[in-house]
Amino acid sequence: PEIASENKATNASSEFPAVSSPINLPLENKRQRIDPTQSYNTPEENLSSFNAIESLLSVPIPYICHKTSSQNKNAHLLSRMEASLLLQITTLAYELDTLLQMSIEAVEISHACKLFSNNIDESRNVFLRPLHCLLHTHGRVIPQQVVQHVQNHLEGILGHFPVVVQSLRQCAEQNWSVSNALLGMSVDGLGVGMLGKEKGLLAELEEEVCKRMEGLMDVCNQNGLMIENSFDEESMECFCER
Repeated sequence: PEIASENKATNASSEFPAVSSPINLPLENKRQRIDPTQSYNTPEENLSSFNAIESLLSVPIPYICHKTSSQNKNAHLLSRMEASLLLQITTLAYELDTLLQMSIEAVEISHACKLFSNNIDESRNVFLRPLHCLLHTHGRVIPQQVVQHVQNHLEGILGHFPVVVQSLRQCAEQNWSVSNALLGMSVDGLGVGMLGKEKGLLAELEEEVCKRMEGLMDVCNQNGLMIENSFDEESMECFCER
C-alpha cells in the first residue's frame, strides 16, 4: 500500500506540472524594484537624533536636588516650587520630543508608501495594483491623522509654556534679590557668601531656561515642530556643568 500511494503521488505530480507564476519573482529582484529605503534614510536613523528639546530644556536631576553649602547640610538650594517647575519643564520637553518623532515618522512612512506606489506603476504588474488602496490608507490617511493629532497636542503643550515661564521668572527674581542681599552681608563663617553665589547661579540658570522656552515658542509658532536646525545653544547639562 505504501508503494502504491507513492506511485499515485508521482503520477499526480506528473499530470499537473508546476506552472511558473507571473508574480513568483525572485526575492532579490522584488527588493530591487520596489524597495523605497534605497532613496531615503530609515525612520530609526532619523529619529535617533531627535531629543533636541529635552536636551535644551531639561535641567539634570542632580542639580535640582543640589543641597546648599551653608551650615544646614540638609537644606536644598531649590525650593519645592522651583523643583516642581523644572520637573514640569522636563516633562513638557519630553512630550514635545515624542510629538516630533511622531511627525517625522509619519512623513517617512508617507514617503515610503508613495515610492512603493510609483514602483508598482512602473512594474506594470496587474497583480500588485490592489496594493494601491492599502498604500493610500497607510501613506496618506493615517499620516494625516497623525499630523492632526500632533498639531492638537502641540497647541496644548505650548499653551502651558507662558504660565511656566512667568512662574520661573518670578523665582529667578527672588533668587537675584536673595543673592544680592547675602553677598552684601559681612557675616563670615556661616557660608553666607557661598550661598549668595549659589542663589545667583540658580537665578542665571532659571533665566536661561525661560529664554530658551520663549525662543522655542517663537520657532514652533513659525515652523511647527521642524526645529532640528533652529537652535545652536549647548545642552542644559553642559550649561549647568559650566
